Amino acid sequence: MKYYKKLEILMNKWSSLYNANMMLHWDQRTMIPIRSHALRSEQISLLSTMQNEILASQEISELLSYIDIRILNDWQKSNIREIRRLHNMATKLPENLVNQLSKATMKCEKVWYIQANQTNPKSIEKYFHEVITLTREMAHSLGSSINISAYDALLEQHQPGLREHLITPILNQIESFSTSFASIRKILPEEKFTWPIISKDQQKKFARKLMSEMKFDFRKGRLDESHHPFTGGISGDIRVCSYFKPNNIILGISAIMHEMGHASYESRLPRKFRGQPVGDSRGMCIHEGIALLFEKQIGHSSEYLEYLSKKLKHKFGYPNHFNKENLLHYFNTIKRSGVRVSSDDFTYPAHIIIRYKIEKELISGDLSVKNLNDRWHDLYNLYLGITPSAHEGPWQDIHWAAGYFGYFPCYLIGNVIAAQLFNNAGKEFEIKSEINQGKFDEIQKWLTEKVYMKSSFYEFEDLITSSCGKTLNADDFIENLKERFNNQ
Repeated sequence: MKYYKKLEILMNKWSSLYNANMMLHWDQRTMIPIRSHALRSEQISLLSTMQNEILASQEISELLSYIDIRILNDWQKSNIREIRRLHNMATKLPENLVNQLSKATMKCEKVWYIQANQTNPKSIEKYFHEVITLTREMAHSLGSSINISAYDALLEQHQPGLREHLITPILNQIESFSTSFASIRKILPEEKFTWPIISKDQQKKFARKLMSEMKFDFRKGRLDESHHPFTGGISGDIRVCSYFKPNNIILGISAIMHEMGHASYESRLPRKFRGQPVGDSRGMCIHEGIALLFEKQIGHSSEYLEYLSKKLKHKFGYPNHFNKENLLHYFNTIKRSGVRVSSDDFTYPAHIIIRYKIEKELISGDLSVKNLNDRWHDLYNLYLGITPSAHEGPWQDIHWAAGYFGYFPCYLIGNVIAAQLFNNAGKEFEIKSEINQGKFDEIQKWLTEKVYMKSSFYEFEDLITSSCGKTLNADDFIENLKERFNNQ
């Protein structure tokens, strides 16, 4: 047992470095002055290198070889499984490559923040070329070392256990359903939804109240503004970031609902195993599943929108804008938007399919950076039936600039998991009745038991089966959307 204890101490050091790195990332994305980015990038790069040094160390290798797995309890065995996975990947990556990739993504991310959605993509393409070159090298090196494909190696970094052979049948099933809306959209009149002008300060105050109702503890976290919604920090120090558009409070509310899913998961992981891999979240598909459960399955439901309508009218007035029927129509209408985060729920999967195809082509080398924009336009026409404008291009999302390849599929698989969780929860308690009253006590209690407190005890597919009551498939997701579409 002494070897296991020594291993725990090492992993606690690794976890502390990882958490410090996360907080530096959060600062850089929200409050660092523009001329301080270079220094912050150096700090983040150094921490990334130090993390990798611990994981790849000979000491961990020796301790793993000394441990007698038979004397460990089930949680300790799961912890060893996760440590072996992390150690195995770290030993397969050259230290200089990890350092170079970290610096390249920091530079590219900085340019993205300065010129996000700008009309001339050439400024970011220069930096992105280095990111994709290094990412491709890393993915092929790691994949060949652990005997999986280069793209599967990227998936593994975001969702351990996720593979293309799991994604493909689900995406094929959703693709045939989702892309049918492209032709429907062409014959529908374009609707422009207008919302009352609500100041950012008013929206932030309203968002804080919604977060409190969803059981966010502001004694252990905070809400900030950013270009792109995201949640960072660690359990006990959660940072929720969102945007607040004065002309579209509903967009900001949806973003808050999404980020509250992430925050709920991260803040309720088992404290007993904090600092150990087994105590971490089970990957980004599960994380996005919780976030999309909050945002779409709950936040876009008829029951919750009835509650939200009353709350908006009481706070801001505008009964003709914030009535339940108008909110339902907004969320159940096919839109022509080419921006992923503001797209409708029916064509949203097409946005992910486009990005999934493109990033696989970038990693394989079949698509060059200089041809990225043309390929983007072709797929937008094919899957969404639109010609994207400048702000609807490949740089509308931060993911590729930040080197997050293999992440986009987590959104679509997350949508599938969200629907499965929602339907399974409905079998065990009156979830629709609860959200109709704006209450989240039972939801959070149920998720704590089924997902949060399980952290990384189970493997990916096993956690889905135990929490959703069935294996991963797109049936619930598609049926829930069909019901909403037919009832609009």
